[in-house]
Amino acid sequence: MPIPENHVHKNIEENLNKLGWKKLDRYEEEAFSNYIIKPILKEQLKIINSHIKKYKDEFIEKAINKLMNEQKPEIILDYIKNGIFISLDKGRKGQVPDRVKLIDYKNIEKNIFHYAHELKFKGNDNIIPDFTLFINGIPLIIIEAKREISKKDTYEDAINQINRYEREAPKLFNYVQFAVVYGDEKLYIPTYPNEEKEDRFKKPYKWKNVRKEEDIWDLLKRERVLDIIKNFTFFSIDRTEKKTKIIPRYMQYWAVNKAFKRIINYLNNNDYKNRGLVWHWQGSGKTFEIIYLAELFYNEFKNRHPVIFIVVDRTDLENQFNNDIISLNNANFKKNYKKIDSIEELKNLLIKIKESEINPKISIEGLYLVMMHKFNENKLEDFIKSFDSIDKKEILILRDEAHRTESGKFATLRNKIFKNAITIGFTGTPVHKKDISTFKEFAYPNEGEFYLDRFFIEESIKEGFTLPLIWRTVTPKDIKDIPEEEIKNIIKLFVDEEDAEKIVVSKKEIAEKIKLSDLLKSESSIKEASKYIAEHILEDTENFKFKAMVVAQDRKSCILFKKYLDKYLKENIKDYNEDWAQVVITYEQNDDVEIENYKKMVEEKYGKSIEELNNNWADNFKTSEIPKILIVNKKLLTGFDAPILKTIYIHQFLKDYLLLQASARANRPEKDKKYGLIVDLTGVLIENYKKAIEFYNLYNDEAINKDILNNLFVETSKIWESFLTKLEEFKMLFKSIVGFEFNNLPNYLK
Repeated sequence: MPIPENHVHKNIEENLNKLGWKKLDRYEEEAFSNYIIKPILKEQLKIINSHIKKYKDEFIEKAINKLMNEQKPEIILDYIKNGIFISLDKGRKGQVPDRVKLIDYKNIEKNIFHYAHELKFKGNDNIIPDFTLFINGIPLIIIEAKREISKKDTYEDAINQINRYEREAPKLFNYVQFAVVYGDEKLYIPTYPNEEKEDRFKKPYKWKNVRKEEDIWDLLKRERVLDIIKNFTFFSIDRTEKKTKIIPRYMQYWAVNKAFKRIINYLNNNDYKNRGLVWHWQGSGKTFEIIYLAELFYNEFKNRHPVIFIVVDRTDLENQFNNDIISLNNANFKKNYKKIDSIEELKNLLIKIKESEINPKISIEGLYLVMMHKFNENKLEDFIKSFDSIDKKEILILRDEAHRTESGKFATLRNKIFKNAITIGFTGTPVHKKDISTFKEFAYPNEGEFYLDRFFIEESIKEGFTLPLIWRTVTPKDIKDIPEEEIKNIIKLFVDEEDAEKIVVSKKEIAEKIKLSDLLKSESSIKEASKYIAEHILEDTENFKFKAMVVAQDRKSCILFKKYLDKYLKENIKDYNEDWAQVVITYEQNDDVEIENYKKMVEEKYGKSIEELNNNWADNFKTSEIPKILIVNKKLLTGFDAPILKTIYIHQFLKDYLLLQASARANRPEKDKKYGLIVDLTGVLIENYKKAIEFYNLYNDEAINKDILNNLFVETSKIWESFLTKLEEFKMLFKSIVGFEFNNLPNYLK
């Protein structure tokens, strides 16, 4: 029997009371007209702004008026986070400036936390959220409740209702930062005004506590709300050029806080540990984990002149981070953000940091984005000779893609210069067991700590942060017997030297395997693969509701794929246009004549440089109808976030972490997208990767090996087998409950 909605409301009230939220029984008219409860806000600002000694009432009145008259939600969020700067004109005395805090984030009890039940707010259509939560009289959270067991009222209905509120009363959502859905599922979503009445796709999240137990009330703890609003909530312009709001997923929040706790203990001299490695599966939000930690560090140690380096090792990652940071609002570190464009610029910054140790008036605090290769010993020789190293401890190094290039001379030099810095590494793929240098760099393997925090593929899929990947193997038709050594070479892509010597391949396996890697570069193989793609792509992309990527063995192969895809797609799709498929590769000086000629042809056809075309095609792939297919070799296999991408056709031997990263391009959630599809056109790549994991324990951690084997590449045939197994289990359960066979149910319904 459905639980009455008033019982659900009563349960919510009881829990809010337990958490220290007090019921608001007055001010209905004030809330309806102004959204903010001005009398409460005014009294609270007097309490929390004890630093203002003169003209306090005038400062507070001007701050409240400024808050209530502001129309941009991103500016209002800045006010909520950092207070409002006010300057009073006192005639001959001149300007008297001060900052009026709206919330005291350091002293929680100085704030007052209220909730109101079914409070009405003014809008195009007046709205009545089930619960509105106020801090110091400012509405910051709403709760929309539905019956927990009901055929009609579901969490989806609640989300639709919240979306309607954003359209009908957008001014309320200048203040409300997120909403909680309370029904058959307990979820939360970011909120912001929708005056344009856009059709928004916002993924709702579950919240779990530090023990990974589902617990929406942990999210609504007063200290949690303050932390999330202050350090984890931002407005941004997303990669489709639309305004969006960023709030944390639970595993991001707990991983960042775990890293931050280590930082605090180290800087307060309570622990010697100053590094950590975070592995969260590709697509789980690693970029914003780095941004969250940077903001926390910057805010907490502002008075100690914090320096933060985000270190990357690829130009595409540098561009991605730079664009994400530029697009970000409400991050305090942005006031002092700089991308380091040259080694000379890095050297000058290092000198400045060193000099600041003696002269604290030298301003060095900020966030710096730098490429790993700029830590060049020859180019930084003058600094090393003059200063040797930097002693400052309030330096945080955030290393993206930590599994790469950590054993080389660049990392060694970086560590020598920043001998007391804190280093946190982030990776979207687990670290290979042979990459012991990565663990030594970021973890404490001798003490049994390999990862500071982990978030598995299975967890990411279960929570809906990423989609499952299913795979299909296509065996080329012209397979011939090949030597055992060639099969060993394929498996060697994944295992280390010691394990490679143990590889045994049976005659049967050899007969089933693909030819040499040269086969993938051959025109006949590319022609056959193109024909297969053309025959299946409509089904694989759901008639191009989603898009596809082709990964070729080398750059010449990309150009051949373009030729044959155009040919066969024209034969299979009536309205095919050659602009649908585009090659996005890196072009170099002294390229082979085929590549150089293709580049010239494309530049002449479109009247733009190849660099501009590559950028346009990558951007348009995410935001426009065309192109529908990207043909790549190495470019875009990492750091390319396109939720519209569903299907990846792999015609290249990819090494383990690159196979993981490339495949994960297809795991981003998108409306109506149920899974990503990986089509192995080599006939051997994924099968041997899984074999390498199973027999050679690639990741030195049984839990990680099992996670990849069971959750990364799910064979399409296995899905059907799993369904049939579950169907049989259901039939047995059905019979045990009702006493007759499920197949006989129609007879009992007559």
